[in-house]
Amino acid sequence: MRKKRLAYLYVAPLTAFILLIVFLSISESIKQSFGIFEAIGMNEFTLKYYKEVLSGEEFKNSFIFCLRYSLISSAISVILGTVIAIYIKRNNDNFSYSVLRLSIIIPHMVVGFIIFGMLSKTGLISRILYSLGLINSMDQFPNLIYDRDGISLIISFVYKEFCFIAFTLVAVLKRIKDEYRDQSYVLGANKIKTFFYVTLPMILPNILYSFIVIFSFSFSSYELSNILGPSTPKSLATIAYNYYTSPLLTDRPYAMVYNSILLLVGLVAFIIFVLVYRKVVIKEATYE
Repeated sequence: MRKKRLAYLYVAPLTAFILLIVFLSISESIKQSFGIFEAIGMNEFTLKYYKEVLSGEEFKNSFIFCLRYSLISSAISVILGTVIAIYIKRNNDNFSYSVLRLSIIIPHMVVGFIIFGMLSKTGLISRILYSLGLINSMDQFPNLIYDRDGISLIISFVYKEFCFIAFTLVAVLKRIKDEYRDQSYVLGANKIKTFFYVTLPMILPNILYSFIVIFSFSFSSYELSNILGPSTPKSLATIAYNYYTSPLLTDRPYAMVYNSILLLVGLVAFIIFVLVYRKVVIKEATYE
């Protein structure tokens, strides 16, 4: 017990320093979003920037766009990652597990350029289809880059995030004893029932947590949306970056409004996770 307390004591100074930096950054961002930016003489509190952003069509279209591709990519990643994790665990496939680890370390920006090189009209896939005679010209290849449906974004996020989910769940599945599965088979359950009534309840907390993490990340991600996203609607992170890098410092509050909205979305997602966890996971554990 004493060693545990000492461990907390050792990391406390660094943790406090990091939390202080995060708090100061967030507080300064929120302050500027309300029009208080002393560096350029803006000292009056105002809701003007929030009203202009929230009432604009650009924000509404961008919010729906981000919400759509984030939810779709996160849902697909969770399903695909869960299936692959179960496959790796049952077959003890160490090679696939190693491939997942290598895929995780690839930066999102690199994945964006890879997807661009594969799915653009002059990319690898269109050239292969043209060489095989399946299309008469590369212009017939569907427009998957910069499309308003965010197909290239969804593909990119799915590739990155399903690896993260599968890698996480494999570690959890390895801690689950095979006796639980064997006992369900003895009681007459098939593989599907065994998954839904035995395996899924055990890995559900990790699935929910992973879903919230990848949803929040993809919703506020800048790299992929800037490389593969359409010119309109832009992602919220791209709009925030454009305002932040504007040569006019009077545009800075708009950037901070968008940053505050992204922060709020992350907090709401976390609150939803806690509520679902309490109602679903803890409730099932109580019944057991």
